[in-house]
Amino acid sequence: HVLDTNWHIVGNPHPLRDLVRAAAIWVRVFGSDDCVFDARVEIVGGQAIGQSATIEEDCDPWGDGGAFFEGLRAGIAITVRASAPGYVSQEITVMPTPVGQGMTATVITLPRIQTP
Repeated sequence: HVLDTNWHIVGNPHPLRDLVRAAAIWVRVFGSDDCVFDARVEIVGGQAIGQSATIEEDCDPWGDGGAFFEGLRAGIAITVRASAPGYVSQEITVMPTPVGQGMTATVITLPRIQTP
């Protein structure tokens, strides 16, 4: 088989190539001292634009909660935006983690909106 310049296999598909290039991202959202319950995390750039999740489960800073986005492609950056009522939204660009390489959370810190 031969790879073309867009990394597509010419000929029969190869299932291991798709497995190796599959990736995901895990996002946790924190305020100044704790995680932010009901934070919305949305993909706004790169691949999978428009996918979103709301952090609704236990918001334990030492737990494994957060927003998970799967079915992404390794090597293609994405930009995620985190927002929550009473906080200033933030965006960050990250590379998804290839499946099988261990996942570390991407942490986004939201500052509180300052009222006069």
